Amino acid sequence: MKRYFSHYTIIYPALFLKNHITELDEENRLICYYPYENEIRNTEFYSGLLIFTPTEEASDFSFIHDCWSKKEIDRLEAFIKMNEAKQSFDLSGNRLKIWHIP
Repeated sequence: MKRYFSHYTIIYPALFLKNHITELDEENRLICYYPYENEIRNTEFYSGLLIFTPTEEASDFSFIHDCWSKKEIDRLEAFIKMNEAKQSFDLSGNRLKIWHIP
């Protein structure tokens, strides 16, 4: 099992988290995510933004990069939450790639 913490996390395409830990199994499949409350052993800490995407998903993050570089976190959060309302998704069976934007 692997644990990741970042100030901001996107589980693409429709979940935006602030100060959460994301757990993946040995095959990079999502186990769970939960709010950061205290430091947990074997957690990798990343400053900035982590993006988890299915490995077969095309990866065009130009909008995300644009929002992030302009420090428009509220705009990015609103966009992701809009996707959340449109889509139901289950990533538990998919292997995920991890992207870090400092």
